[in-house]
Amino acid sequence: MHEFEALPFNDLGATEAFTSDQLDAAAFARLRRDVAGLAPEEVNDGPETAPSKRLLKCVPGYRKVAFGPLIAAAIGLPRLREACPRFGAWVSWLESLESP
Repeated sequence: MHEFEALPFNDLGATEAFTSDQLDAAAFARLRRDVAGLAPEEVNDGPETAPSKRLLKCVPGYRKVAFGPLIAAAIGLPRLREACPRFGAWVSWLESLESP
């Protein structure tokens, strides 16, 4: 479900602030309308609408591998886990591997 790609959609305000120097404001406003009401993990209904493809239309220099983790860190793990249940379950699984 493209969990990592979807993480910036947990808080589009944080995503907008992080990318503001490269942002096409009108395209970002359309993006907000397009994904309104969708859970972040559901922001993908085809190859051209994958989360990073959507962001690339608004932020021409968007690089998911570089920007995604920084935006996710700004949003914070508790909020990411709450809004993305599959991602949250994966993090819980990783935590369960912790040695005693």
